Amino acid sequence: MASFLQGVRVIDLSHWWAGPYATMALANMGAEIIKVESIQRVDGYRGGYAATGERAWEKAPTFLAFNLGKLDVTLDLNRPQGRELLLRLFRVSDVVIENYSARVMANFGLSYENMRKENPTMIYVSMPGFGSTGPWQHYTGFAFNLEQLSGIAHHTGFADGPPSNIGAAADPIMGLYGAFAVMTALEHRRATGEGQLVDLAHVEALTTFAGAPVLERQLTGRLPSRTGNLHPSAAPHGFYPCKGDDQWVAIAVYGDADWERLVEAMGNPTWARDERFADQVSRWNHQDELNGHIGEWTKGLDKHQATTLLQQAGVAAGAANDARDLIEDDHLKSRGFYQRMDREEVGPMPYPRPSYLVDGKPVRWTRPAPTLGEDNVPVLQDLLGLSPSELSALENDGIIGTTPLGS
Repeated sequence: MASFLQGVRVIDLSHWWAGPYATMALANMGAEIIKVESIQRVDGYRGGYAATGERAWEKAPTFLAFNLGKLDVTLDLNRPQGRELLLRLFRVSDVVIENYSARVMANFGLSYENMRKENPTMIYVSMPGFGSTGPWQHYTGFAFNLEQLSGIAHHTGFADGPPSNIGAAADPIMGLYGAFAVMTALEHRRATGEGQLVDLAHVEALTTFAGAPVLERQLTGRLPSRTGNLHPSAAPHGFYPCKGDDQWVAIAVYGDADWERLVEAMGNPTWARDERFADQVSRWNHQDELNGHIGEWTKGLDKHQATTLLQQAGVAAGAANDARDLIEDDHLKSRGFYQRMDREEVGPMPYPRPSYLVDGKPVRWTRPAPTLGEDNVPVLQDLLGLSPSELSALENDGIIGTTPLGS
């Protein structure tokens, strides 16, 4: 596939998940991503999450998964030399993305107002938790507290339990918003020649997903309750136990035709003809009893066996796959979903490729996640024109490097 963002250079000042997910999405469309860290403060996802042993900062699965296809330089932005080098990168780049709290870039003297003087056509995407204006602008945001404030958590969980965290899914949601914002701003620049500031607040991006309960409150006056795995118009609808420890299959039945397919797949048990299950409304009103019967049937099946049996009958069903299942999944393998790449410190590993085919062909990553400061020389020397002696001086001063301080 022709890389349709080829020639677009993005300076990635983001850390953790949301911003890096946005820039990774741009990388798989062909953009050149220069990730900026420092030896004083590496990306937070380098610092743990199953990363152990020597040079642990190069082994964290979370960092490796969300930074594919990028270059990496280190610059200490607390030092004038580091900020000046970043300014020089801004001048030869198209896009800047950062997801610091609103005050950080201004404190560095790197606000959009200052940056546009260096590059008037620059696209500057700011992704703070709460945006760059308003009474919460200086609050710190991570997926967990943003999920609560957006309303998503309050409406997730079981009726008799507390609100439920959705597992930091807020971050990749925000990341895709960020990538979309860049694509839109690039199209605007193509048409007008103008750069833009995009103020993308994490909490606002997430709150759009709470539209249904907000509308229900406005239209009916009711406050929607948590419903667990229940569905307002489907029954049965939930997870059912299968053979083995903590093994489950999801089943969703929408209407009487689906119900008859499920009954046939289960072998037409006599309990299925109980009048309590005679129609959709009756099944919805007697879900506890219904789920108990279905669970007794699924207990005798492997979750993949149950999925195949039900899908062949035309019933929406799917095994609740864990990480081991995903690695061994025959369907994903058949579509070439995993791309094996060799990377320093962890060796050859399978990585998920971009999740689409173009003209029937998979889009491949050009490189694995970078090591810390891996591209200091090609970026600072070859792109910006620094000499080897200047690079050595910067490293001796701790402005650049390849090993976190204190390691």
